[in-house]
Amino acid sequence: MLGQRRTLIKGRRVCVGYKPMLWFTKGAYRGHAVQDVIRSGGYDKSFHDHGQSESEFAEMIKRLTEEGSTVLDPFVGGGSIATAALTLARKFVGIDIDNNHIEKTRRRIEDVVNGRKRSEILR
Repeated sequence: MLGQRRTLIKGRRVCVGYKPMLWFTKGAYRGHAVQDVIRSGGYDKSFHDHGQSESEFAEMIKRLTEEGSTVLDPFVGGGSIATAALTLARKFVGIDIDNNHIEKTRRRIEDVVNGRKRSEILR
């Protein structure tokens, strides 16, 4: 996934313009060919200091999974992947070592399930 901006790794003087990801399937993948570049609409720091664009994750989830599939996010942060997955009718499992992140994501998931709009969530 490529963002519009580059991220500077502090103390290393390295600018990163991509995010690596792991994609696992059960058995052989029989889906469509997958393009390996997803352009980001920018960062979303509304829910987490290192928040990412929900739209880029939604695009990735659409390309790599089918409805009913399970999406795992081992670094749940602000819940962008969770909301994208649930909005696209996927199951979601999120993990984080910070209970505050888990709680924020739980509330964000409740808002998605209850159909609240993003503008209402941010108030």
